[in-house]
Amino acid sequence: RVGLIYMVIGLWGGFFGLSLSVLVRLNYLDPYFNLVSPEVYNYVVTGHGIIMIFFFLMPVLIGGFGNYLLPLLLGIPDLNLPRLNALSAWLLFPACVCLSFGLIGGVGVGW
Repeated sequence: RVGLIYMVIGLWGGFFGLSLSVLVRLNYLDPYFNLVSPEVYNYVVTGHGIIMIFFFLMPVLIGGFGNYLLPLLLGIPDLNLPRLNALSAWLLFPACVCLSFGLIGGVGVGW
């Protein structure tokens, strides 16, 4: 069940990161027409990278597959400290919200 929570939050982050990637690709369609300004473009590229790593890859690969496949491979019913494991899964969503607020600033974002 905990692995499913990680997978749902990770897939949500993956769809959000994918939408930012589509926005970057739409900006490349026409060289003379920019869909977003250069400042917003830097924000979108940086946000895409951070969201895909911290909101998609880490929850799905480490949390989701680790909590689902590891007990199956080891032949155990549950991992050690299941309540702490569940707490970490439920704290993932507030952590994602806090990281999203850090991306809203816009100043100093990008390269």
